[in-house]
Parts: sequence; structure tokens; C-alpha cells
Amino acid sequence: MKWLCIPGWATGTDIFENIIPDEASCDVVDLNFFNNDAFPENITDGYQGIICYSLGSLLALGASNIKKIIFIGGFSFFPGPKARESKMRKMKINLMIRGLKKNPEKTLEDFYTEAGLEVNVKKNLNVNNLIHGLELLRDCDMSHALCNTDAEIFTIHGKDDVIIPEEMNKMQFTKKEKERYIIDGNHGIIQSQSQQIKKILSEII
Repeated sequence: MKWLCIPGWATGTDIFENIIPDEASCDVVDLNFFNNDAFPENITDGYQGIICYSLGSLLALGASNIKKIIFIGGFSFFPGPKARESKMRKMKINLMIRGLKKNPEKTLEDFYTEAGLEVNVKKNLNVNNLIHGLELLRDCDMSHALCNTDAEIFTIHGKDDVIIPEEMNKMQFTKKEKERYIIDGNHGIIQSQSQQIKKILSEII
């Protein structure tokens, strides 16, 4: 099976370096947060399986003819299903968009710290693509696509994830998931728990 890996917001292709099993045939798409290229479109064409991290979940759920989707820190509606919390999360995204326009490096550093990701802000930031990614998080609801996909759904989630709380992750995947893996760690499990995630992926792939 040919797999596509889709990164999360403000992460590059290197986010997958230590988790992909040696036997897997995978391409990694660059969402161009750290270069001058445009945000890519139609990235999922021609693939049967998708491994997605965070924001990549929304892009994966827009794909067709997919047999398996593996979500790491995944979701289908980032603001969440509860009205008050959803409003607060949308307000936070709008504040981050403003922050990107004024001080993009500080905005990314704050996010990485909160998410438990390694703080490594690169010099060449594509602020337009970073803002576009946040707008997708704020506005894109893929709950309907999740309910109607024929793909087998697997989720890997950090039990201490403050970006995507477990309750929110669980509510989005209850009906369609094939299996959930809850492991120690924050949203940055893709880095902090890379060996455990690689082992899980070996079992699924």
C-alpha cells in the first residue's frame, strides 16, 4: 500500500523522520510553512493510506478512495463540539493569527512550548501559509466526511494532550475508528514518543 504522510500546523516533513517503519512505502507532503511555495492542493490523489498529524487530519478526511487513515493527535473539528469551548478556541486562533502578523517567531515558540514540541523556529517562515493553516483549523468541520468515509480509522493520541484534549479526540472518532491507542504525552507525542508510535504503525501498516 502506498502511504502519504501529512504534517501538522507549523511542522515540516522532518516531523515524520523517526516514526515511519522501515518497510513502509511513504511520501511526505510539505505544507510549505518554511519556504516560499504556496500551500499545496490535491495532495492526497493516488494514495491508499494516509498517516496524518494534527492539522493533517482535516486534509486526510477530504481524500477519496482511501483504505486506511492513521491519525496522530487527530480530530475532525478543531474548535470542538461544545459551544462555549468552541467559541474560546476560535478566539484563540484569531489571536494567533494576529500574533503571526506582528511577531511570527514568538507565536510559533509559544505554540511549540504549549504543545510539547521541540522549539526550533526556522528563519524562513511563510506567514501566509501559517495563517491559512490556522484558518483551516478555525473554519473547517470534517465531521460529516468522517462519518461517511469507508476508510479504516486508527488514532494515536497523547493522554495529556492540551491542544486536542482526549475527550474531544474521542468524541470525533467513536463511530468510525477501528482502534485507538492512548499513550503518555502531550500533543508533541510524534517527537517525544516516536519509538512507541513507530511500533504501533508497524502493527497497522
